[in-house]
Amino acid sequence: MTAKRTFSTNSSQTWDEPTYVAPRVPVTWQRLPRTDTDNNISKPYVPRATSAPSFEQPKGSEKFSTHHHEYSVMQQHCIYWDRDEDGIIWPTDTWIGFRDLGFNVLFSFLAVIFIHASMSLPTRLATTYVPDPFFRLYLANIHKDKHGSDSGVFDSYGRFIPSRFEDIWSQYTRRSSGEPPRTRMTLSELWEFVKG
Repeated sequence: MTAKRTFSTNSSQTWDEPTYVAPRVPVTWQRLPRTDTDNNISKPYVPRATSAPSFEQPKGSEKFSTHHHEYSVMQQHCIYWDRDEDGIIWPTDTWIGFRDLGFNVLFSFLAVIFIHASMSLPTRLATTYVPDPFFRLYLANIHKDKHGSDSGVFDSYGRFIPSRFEDIWSQYTRRSSGEPPRTRMTLSELWEFVKG
């Protein structure tokens, strides 16, 4: 004789609220989506081409996105690494960027190898079939580096989707359904996010 299992959910199931918890799928009640994003961000499910709004900054980083208004949000995300602003990220640019961020020599070296070996070809294939002998990343085609296991914060064209970004914070920094997501992640929460 087997005991009947009961499941409790933290979701209030009403006609106007979508079902976001499946009682027999624990991860759905462990990783609750943020349901109030549209309180601060207008149409948070619509991809943004040049700004990255968040719950705390509904208009995004206005000064940065105004300065780089000709670039997609994904390109803006990568501009830090393009030190000479030529639209090409050389392995030396990545090295200098990691060292400036305070990473040690070994980590910086491994990051350069991994990033450029895995991401150079997709950005190059957009213009030619010949691989880049210097393993450079081309900022104009950086959206080609999007892969299936990413967070979904960027769409296939490099635009930012605010609701997906907010869901990450909600799912990995919130302790209970009544508590708002925090604005900082611990190292263990970051690891859980990468693992998830």
